[in-house]
Amino acid sequence: MELILISDDKLKIMLSEEDMERYHISGDELDYSKLSTRTVLKSILSDAKSLTGFDTEGERFFVQLFTSAHGGCELFITKGEQDDFQTDASGEKKSTHARRTYKSLYSFESFYNLIAVCRRLLSLCTDVGSIAYSDVSGKYYLLLSHANLSPYTRLDKFTFVLEYGKRENTESFERYIAEYGNWMCKNAISTLGEL
Repeated sequence: MELILISDDKLKIMLSEEDMERYHISGDELDYSKLSTRTVLKSILSDAKSLTGFDTEGERFFVQLFTSAHGGCELFITKGEQDDFQTDASGEKKSTHARRTYKSLYSFESFYNLIAVCRRLLSLCTDVGSIAYSDVSGKYYLLLSHANLSPYTRLDKFTFVLEYGKRENTESFERYIAEYGNWMCKNAISTLGEL
């Protein structure tokens, strides 16, 4: 099982064919109205919580499942409030969130990786606020602030950043960077992306 914590509200779970056998599930047979599916999903989320801290206990969440040609599957778990999701005419779940701001923080081992990410984001995003920082250990950070109608678009826009760096906790970052870091530039995507 591979896990990618996309945000505080979204987790990607990749199950191999062996994982599917271990949990005794088949992508074609998963149906949340069945007790067996809910039990398996609870077990998967419990394992994911112990590895990533992503906790759905007592929360409403939405599950998207995509089966793979190799016998495994990918699950996208999105946490939301009770009325955050509604079904449209096609039967697809849509978010009913009002526009809100999300913050994502990434760290990079090299300045080159930070620049590479900013270059790619420059061609993808026009509505994203960005600030770059560095710290005393030689790491670089990119704090992204973006408003979306739906948290789902964050996956499409920012998943590639994990190829260059690592996702960090935004809550403790402000205290950390105040003591150990330096502010580099505001509008980092346009400033660094054009280097």
